[in-house]
Amino acid sequence: NLWLHRGYVYYIDNRETYPRIRRMKLGSDEVEIVYENRGKDAMLYRMMPHGDYLFFQTGNFSSSDYTEIDGGIMAYNINTGKTILVKKGAISSYGVVDNCIYYRKNNTIKCYSLIDGTDEFVCELKQARESFGKEYIYSLDMENSIVYVYSYDGKLLGSVEDKKLRWCKFGGDKYLLSEYSPSYGVGGTVIIR
Repeated sequence: NLWLHRGYVYYIDNRETYPRIRRMKLGSDEVEIVYENRGKDAMLYRMMPHGDYLFFQTGNFSSSDYTEIDGGIMAYNINTGKTILVKKGAISSYGVVDNCIYYRKNNTIKCYSLIDGTDEFVCELKQARESFGKEYIYSLDMENSIVYVYSYDGKLLGSVEDKKLRWCKFGGDKYLLSEYSPSYGVGGTVIIR
């Protein structure tokens, strides 16, 4: 819930009754609220900067057991200060690549065009966790410690198997970072190039 983007630190504190996205210019101690969810059982989560926008998900829990959320993906324009709803509906993880939002819906990856609002099927995934990089989709089978690599047109390109793979995040243009905790000893980070 913290990103550095174009000279600002953006962060969320979900412990608040009404969660807010705040930003602070690097080198300054002035804090500005850029978005606030004042609904009942409100959430802000999955921030992601891309170009002149800060994308994020927001919503309100609609079930008493906190398993169902009524939400959507929003985009905050860092230049104008305006926030718009980009895609309605609660989705799983997502990534913004080349004017599209790639996202997981059930066991599929779909592509939502930011240009014309169309939704297209990309591929089916059986793995539990994915990360959207600049060039590839990475999907992690945590049970078997295998990362599968897909192209953005849905083709399986290959896989990497390593027992240290667990929670993967894409970092930079060429690296996949995986945190791990061995059964004994101290955890660390695996870097896959």
